[in-house]
Amino acid sequence: MVYDQKTSILMKGINRYPLDENTDKFMQCINQPIMTPLKVTSNLDDLSDALGCTKDCPSNSSILDNTPPKQNYLAFSNLTSWGIGRCRGHSIVTQQFNALAIWDKEGKHASDCGPLNMSKICKAYYKQIIKDIIKFKVASIPGFKNLYEFSSHPDIAPMLKDHVKAVPHTYYSNGGYLSTRTGNNHLDIFLELKHRIKNSQEPSIAIKSSEISDHAITAYDIKSIGDKDYICIRDPNVMPSPRGTDIACDTYLHYENGKVLYKTSVPKGEHKLTKLILAQEEDWRTVKYVDARRKYCIEEKQKGNECPFSVL
Repeated sequence: MVYDQKTSILMKGINRYPLDENTDKFMQCINQPIMTPLKVTSNLDDLSDALGCTKDCPSNSSILDNTPPKQNYLAFSNLTSWGIGRCRGHSIVTQQFNALAIWDKEGKHASDCGPLNMSKICKAYYKQIIKDIIKFKVASIPGFKNLYEFSSHPDIAPMLKDHVKAVPHTYYSNGGYLSTRTGNNHLDIFLELKHRIKNSQEPSIAIKSSEISDHAITAYDIKSIGDKDYICIRDPNVMPSPRGTDIACDTYLHYENGKVLYKTSVPKGEHKLTKLILAQEEDWRTVKYVDARRKYCIEEKQKGNECPFSVL
């Protein structure tokens, strides 16, 4: 699947502004600092105002800040199907779960589904939860404490692998929104990744070097040492050892002498990137994550009668 450059991305609540023409307008709102909640063109704005939940359910990326545990990575590494690596699917599925899954280790389904009970009913139950998250809906996952534990289960792993394989390995390569433009595109993207991470996002990016073929990775944190910033990376080819431990910032990007360098163990070394792309599709996924989390937040507060007014 290759996206047509003339195709407008139409999404609920923001279909008045095709992203290929108005990306800046969206991302300037979505990427506002956490302390400055501003509205985006969401169909939830009126509902939120009526409920009085605007402050607690902001319409920017601070709504994504649920401080996910560092074990929120898939328990299996990059897949290959039809002779093609599935790093992009691996990266995006991980991103979707980190943005939309709510882990509820002590929670119980009506049938007491969990790691020790994978009856036919429970398998169907978790399969639907996975589908909901892939379709940009927030979902609570009872019985599991993080993505690693969830994707380690022998009945769950095949379901997740199917979705990883289903993500097209090609993408719409037009560049995403950049808040800084210095004239050095690699520096601009590096600064944008830092900006998005600080605003509760985990952007997926495409890279390439002389030793690394086209590859997808995910930026999730910033580590500062002295006056240098390192962007911590989840790489589908690199699994923590031993598996199940906290992911550490030993795979990272950093900027030096006009170039972005990538330090990884697969292949081992520090690699000067010849390609670094933050694709435009990353922008629309972020908007959909924010919209889904905000909708969920408002609905939960309404259920708990935490808002001063009701919607008739």
